[in-house]
Amino acid sequence: PLIGGAALYVPIACTLAVLGVGGDTKAWGLLIGGSLVFLCGLADDIRGVSARVKVGVQLLGATALIACGFDLEGVGIPSIGVLSIDLPLVEFACIYLWIVLATNAFNLADGADGVATSLALVGLGVLTAGGVPGLVPIALAGACLGFLYYNLPKAWIFLGDAGSMLLGFLLAAMALELPVEKNVPLALAAFAYPLGDVVLAVARRFVRGKPLFAPDRSHLHHKALHYLGSPLRALLAVLVMAGLQALLCVLWPGPGSLIICALTWVFLGAVLVRLSLTPTKRVFADRKYMRRIHLLQAYVNASLDQAESRDQVELALRHLQEGLEIQSLVVADMALPSPDASDPDAEAWRAADPAPEAPEHV
Repeated sequence: PLIGGAALYVPIACTLAVLGVGGDTKAWGLLIGGSLVFLCGLADDIRGVSARVKVGVQLLGATALIACGFDLEGVGIPSIGVLSIDLPLVEFACIYLWIVLATNAFNLADGADGVATSLALVGLGVLTAGGVPGLVPIALAGACLGFLYYNLPKAWIFLGDAGSMLLGFLLAAMALELPVEKNVPLALAAFAYPLGDVVLAVARRFVRGKPLFAPDRSHLHHKALHYLGSPLRALLAVLVMAGLQALLCVLWPGPGSLIICALTWVFLGAVLVRLSLTPTKRVFADRKYMRRIHLLQAYVNASLDQAESRDQVELALRHLQEGLEIQSLVVADMALPSPDASDPDAEAWRAADPAPEAPEHV
């Protein structure tokens, strides 16, 4: 169920291959870059991949786009003007930054049934209305619609990192094809919800002293699910918000729409802070302590993952006990590798080390 991204990759890869054979050079860039990102996400879904590897593969995907003709002549906002990008190094840096940011923002948005797939349809609508040419947006929209039937609450199959990163990468690449005179508001409209949620997530993790790449369940769609009590209502709330911002930027692509969207996210952030059970003043006061706790958690988790004996497990737990400054730590039914049944010392090992009884209070 976690590798549903393959259901999106196969049809879009076939479409891009046909277009590439027909002479569309940029289709090869989308195919090569999208394949790299998809395979990296698939490896993460199956075995796990570090954040550095993901970003490295995304940079390789962006390099494939540049090599196949994708460019960024400038950035423009109606009624303000167009800022031309004449230096190749600046242009490449902007493309790399945009691809990595948008791909990971879409990946983070995939946290509830149907959210990322529905947001992709909203983004594709914005790109099509904004003037992105070709059959690729239509083909990707068809793949998303077919997948969405099985991804709506309660979902039978999920995008996983393979699917969400693929969607984000392709949408970000197609956003480079927007007309330069209005590409800023339209690109932000296509990624209004993912980018806004990323900004809130970075601010939230910084305030709490949590690593920026650490996962959590405090994204806006998680909060909507918590307060609305239904996955379908949460999905509709996210779609209404994303759809209104996208519609505003498409119909009024200027600085006013960007300011309204930014103020909307500031308001939502303030509402979430107000609804929080922990006072803001206390969160700031405890930031240094919480930062130490998060680092301790990462260290202990890594030690437990690499532990090969009971002594190494106990050493990791002793570090946890010392770091938390608690008097005692009791682990009930510790799952440790048992000796082989043919080992003559197996019975003696079990007799000397019986499973502890669960305490009333831990």
